Amino acid sequence: MSSHPPIITLEVRQMKHTVSAMLAEHTAMLDAEVQRALDEALTPERISAVVRSTVNACVTEAVSEEIRSFFKQSRKGRVAIREAVQEYMEQHFGDPAP
Repeated sequence: MSSHPPIITLEVRQMKHTVSAMLAEHTAMLDAEVQRALDEALTPERISAVVRSTVNACVTEAVSEEIRSFFKQSRKGRVAIREAVQEYMEQHFGDPAP
């Protein structure tokens, strides 16, 4: 009887080749799915709708900023607000005491 443990030789070349082929096939399938999803999502109609929506949002924001600036920073805007508030207060609570 020999005192050396048995030597096991394992050939993994075929297994490595099989796994590599499966990964390559899976990657190709994923690439095709991603491309298909992009083609469906990036239609001219969809892009146009997003452009319109984004432009509308930006214009609304810019107009709102200009209105806020007018009422907060200009004399005319502040006077208009002051007069409107005073009129409201007088209508609902009467003339302020002298």
